[in-house]
Amino acid sequence: MLAVTKYEPEYVAGCRRRIAAQLDAYDALRAKAGGAEAEIAAFEPLFFANLVHVLDNLFVHRLRKNEGKEPGPLKDVRAMSSAALNGDAPADLDEDGFRRLADGFFAEIEAKFGG
Repeated sequence: MLAVTKYEPEYVAGCRRRIAAQLDAYDALRAKAGGAEAEIAAFEPLFFANLVHVLDNLFVHRLRKNEGKEPGPLKDVRAMSSAALNGDAPADLDEDGFRRLADGFFAEIEAKFGG
């Protein structure tokens, strides 16, 4: 596939909904798992590392030069996804951290690849 230089707003919105649905499912599971804090704590970094991978792959063909040279969520997601594939899941990535990362990622996608 050729490198992508723009994403249609409908596609980006659909991707946002997919990630939001995952977060909603996680919140529902967490609400029903009262008393299982240790299990949730063990599951959380793995779940959010996988969501980073999903987030990256929704836009995997994005043209790297459009990301710019400055650090930011687009590069962070790419690096974290690559690390997760190598078995290096970020142990400190929690729900709040993922939400901030995803919000920044989508904002940059819209700003740099908006259709």
